[in-house]
Amino acid sequence: MKSSVLKFATACIALVVAAGRAHAADITAIKLDKGGTALLLIGEIKRGDGAKFRSEASKYDDGYVLLESDGGSLADAIDIGETIRLKGYATAVINDSSCNSACALIWLAGMPRALSKSGRIGFHAAYTDISGSARESGVANAMVGRYLTLLNLPEKALIFATSSPPSELSWLTASNYLRTGIELSVIDDFDLANDHGSSTTQSVEPPPLIQVETVPSKAKKDDPPVWKEVDPWTVYVDPSLDQGCFLVASFQRDTVLRVGVNRSSGGYYVVFGNPAWQSLKTGQSYAVQFRFGSYSPWDVPTIGVNMGGTVFLKSTFNDGNFWKEFASSATLDISRNNQTVTQLTLTGARQAFDELVNCQKYEDTHKHPKDPFAQ
Repeated sequence: MKSSVLKFATACIALVVAAGRAHAADITAIKLDKGGTALLLIGEIKRGDGAKFRSEASKYDDGYVLLESDGGSLADAIDIGETIRLKGYATAVINDSSCNSACALIWLAGMPRALSKSGRIGFHAAYTDISGSARESGVANAMVGRYLTLLNLPEKALIFATSSPPSELSWLTASNYLRTGIELSVIDDFDLANDHGSSTTQSVEPPPLIQVETVPSKAKKDDPPVWKEVDPWTVYVDPSLDQGCFLVASFQRDTVLRVGVNRSSGGYYVVFGNPAWQSLKTGQSYAVQFRFGSYSPWDVPTIGVNMGGTVFLKSTFNDGNFWKEFASSATLDISRNNQTVTQLTLTGARQAFDELVNCQKYEDTHKHPKDPFAQ
């Protein structure tokens, strides 16, 4: 990975704020004091921007591309992306910026790709505009499919990037990217209180290095071992729970649901939450109801637990009917005080549960090395 992407991200953020959100694509080259060039692409991508970007990029061997755009011309976006991949440039989306539609295809071409903790990238199927109405286009999607294949993205990433209809967006964020199959580096947001540039600055000294997290798309280095993936679920083995297996998935608006076996206590547990649920407190109790499909609701007493800096809700249960309803239902409605908190679509729940059973059967019969610190 090019460590210089950190310099690129931190050096350019003030310039993005100063430039604002342009209505037409603005391609600007900024020289960095420590070497390399940052290419800022801001605003709508229009016809001719592919050639414009290629001409600008021909001047620089070592470059980084900062993006903020709601999309535009598909052909020009692919042209820009191919130039980025050919030149070996890095790409980044930072500090509350969005890179959507055709812009997202450009970002994917980066080597490497970076995303700020508050940035987001929106994907959807390609479309054509017919009398002001967006309609999916077979030819356009074929172009996108060929382009994504050339970028050597896994099938999981291709599905994520093209599954939403033209009227919607599938959001890629720093909190959900692990399940998308898209590899990236998560970088800290830049402190705008320390303005290191202006719209007229041509030479920038990057501020001190910020923390960066580089994680493969499958799992973090310290994640529990993966048993099997059943999209959108992943089945893991948790060594901290005496080799108890669990399944987890991330849903719309980044809600996470984890259900598993606690062999240490002989029961089961469910953990769920969302980074946006900021009112939750560690150690506080909450009365919640689960309703699977058309079944009667479950009373689910929970407690706030801190997991990786985010407070989630955790509950334990022993009734096997909970699993039966989970595996046979298409939806899960979570409510509190008769008000719906979230509704989840349990795609693949039956297959995920079957793999959970297979996982636990194996772990129950497999001999593991004895823990030297166990009593």
